[in-house]
Amino acid sequence: MKLEQKQLEVIENYLNWKELVQVDLKNEVLDHMATSIENRMEEDEVAFSMAFKDVVLIWEKELTIQLIGLLFSGPKMLIYKCVKVLNTINA
Repeated sequence: MKLEQKQLEVIENYLNWKELVQVDLKNEVLDHMATSIENRMEEDEVAFSMAFKDVVLIWEKELTIQLIGLLFSGPKMLIYKCVKVLNTINA
């Protein structure tokens, strides 16, 4: 099952609302969420809205906004990735 364009826009709007604006990361998360929603719709025979709600609950923790100092905030998964990269560079 393929999601319709409007359904993909719902996911993208959610990611924008969660301030996931880094294009490569946003596209990757969008793809994962869309696939999970498609699978849920097929396997459990539920509507998009129900599958979307379930998948959002799974991703909520990773997309929670984290503050770093006064000037930067972003989704938890982005912050952890930045820290991992910085640790690699400084090692």
